[in-house]
Amino acid sequence: PINCYGKMKAEIEEYLNRSGIPHIIIRAGRVFGTDLSDNTLLTKIVNEINSKKHMKYIDNITFTPAHIDDICLLIRELIKNRFMGIFHIASLRPTSIYNIAKKIKDYFNIENSNFSACNIE
Repeated sequence: PINCYGKMKAEIEEYLNRSGIPHIIIRAGRVFGTDLSDNTLLTKIVNEINSKKHMKYIDNITFTPAHIDDICLLIRELIKNRFMGIFHIASLRPTSIYNIAKKIKDYFNIENSNFSACNIE
């Protein structure tokens, strides 16, 4: 771990694993929903594109976002089947924020959008 939060998280996970206390730890990356007021990644991009302001979205860094409904389904299944331990949840394919913006533009057929790709060195 590189910061205090990461160190604390690792200590708690280590404690739980040593203790024998039944537990489930879910590790999820970026979580998104589809309610336009939830201000998650997807809906934030929809609102930015609709604003017509020029936006730059990163294209050379990928990640694996997970939908909140998928996370809820996973949690229900883990509890129902009495699983314990640490579980990672992510989408099947990595993507960039720029690719998500392009898909949103195409899906909603948004014309006159004003965004472009940028890269981080």
